[in-house]
Amino acid sequence: MGVDEGRQPVCVVVAGGGDEAAAADAVAAMLASVEPVVGAASEPAVLRAFFDVSEAEMAAVDGSLAGVVRERVALLDVEK
Repeated sequence: MGVDEGRQPVCVVVAGGGDEAAAADAVAAMLASVEPVVGAASEPAVLRAFFDVSEAEMAAVDGSLAGVVRERVALLDVEK
């Protein structure tokens, strides 16, 4: 997971306790020139493959796939 120079596919997720609709509209406006692909990233198999979540890990955690994905994103080492 990361960003490199050049053109590449991206995934934008808008979530939180605020005005998600307004935030999603703002993101959509920024990405207006890009053709979106919606749906595939919400499939559990796609998420598990992208975030490298094994069956063993899912069996060991007391939570959902969404929780494991949130943890992966929270622990992401971002170069500043």
